[in-house]
Amino acid sequence: MLTSGTYSGIKSIQRGSVTIASNAASGTAAIASVNTAKAELRFLGVNWNDPANGASGNITLTNSTTVTAARATATVQTVTIQFEVTEWN
Repeated sequence: MLTSGTYSGIKSIQRGSVTIASNAASGTAAIASVNTAKAELRFLGVNWNDPANGASGNITLTNSTTVTAARATATVQTVTIQFEVTEWN
């Protein structure tokens, strides 16, 4: 149920991907500047050739213009992680 009041809404939505190269532990992607206090990062999926050797990892909104993806162990697999950053008004 909607109630009356102030609704600030979404300021921007950015989607992108981070590639972690073969034998690397992390990778980064540049985004347009966001207010990190009003932004949230969502994991959208991952692509790799051999899921059994892909290793687990995480994504982080490192600062106002950078998303970092890291994995626990550097493997020979190149991994591409898709993300979405929503900034709220």
